[in-house]
Amino acid sequence: MQINATLIVQMINFGIIYFLLDRILFRKVIAIVQDEEYQEQKILEDLHHEQKKLNSIKQTISAQWNESQQEFKKTSPSADIIDIKKRHTFDFKIPLPHFEGSEKKLIEEVTQKLKKTIEQKWS
Repeated sequence: MQINATLIVQMINFGIIYFLLDRILFRKVIAIVQDEEYQEQKILEDLHHEQKKLNSIKQTISAQWNESQQEFKKTSPSADIIDIKKRHTFDFKIPLPHFEGSEKKLIEEVTQKLKKTIEQKWS
């Protein structure tokens, strides 16, 4: 087996290129990739922390809302306590201007219809 000079030159050339690429390119690229992975991990941790805070705030708001509803139920009157039908009577009179004939009848009819409508809604 004969070792040719070209083979030795190619081996030296490969060693030099590998050394330069390792020192100049590969280490920098690896450092950049590791930095990006670190930043991504940090963002994910921050996101997880913010989600925990958001869930805590949601639980606090929900508890306050439930507490407010319970307090409202305690302090608001129920239909058993106040009977609106018995308290309010709809005996009202609308002062009418002086009209004669059909205009006066029309206004009285409209007033009666309004009175009946209001009584039906409150009955």
